[in-house]
Amino acid sequence: MQVGSALPSRLRLAQPSASRLPGLMDFLLDTRMDDTAQRRLYFIQALVLGIPTLAAGGTLAVLAVMVFFSRNRYMGGLESLALLSWGLSGVLGLLAWVWLSIVYLRCGRAGLRRTGPLGWCGIAAGSVGALVVLVIVVRLALEDGWEPLRYLVAGPLLLIPSAQLAWLRWGRGPATAA
Repeated sequence: MQVGSALPSRLRLAQPSASRLPGLMDFLLDTRMDDTAQRRLYFIQALVLGIPTLAAGGTLAVLAVMVFFSRNRYMGGLESLALLSWGLSGVLGLLAWVWLSIVYLRCGRAGLRRTGPLGWCGIAAGSVGALVVLVIVVRLALEDGWEPLRYLVAGPLLLIPSAQLAWLRWGRGPATAA
């Protein structure tokens, strides 16, 4: 007896057909995809999302740290500490993302699973800084319209490849080394 035969036909799960072409999301989330294809897809994603974020977000994060050390007397104590923590989390997150991306592109999932906690702590710090930018951008977009969305390039774009690295590290799947 089949599993879904007791259910009415409208409640049964659709059986996959051989004629159905896989969609983009099926391709991106396919856990059976070979490691080489996943690395190539990640490389394209890292180029499209990573280069602009490294340029804009890295510049803003380094400027935030420089402003803290050179122009600290013009700000209050809490403002300067917030600026320093955001800048340092951005720099740490970007450096950790570049390092873990290189590890993944060179060694695959097995390389990510062998890495220590230092890179993942940097990714976590960068994610906190990127989420702060994301909250500010959403708040400004609700008040001022679509114009503040250009600030998403200052960090939140890297949340996607960072989440993919974490999924590749802790997700199920074979840890094949190249």
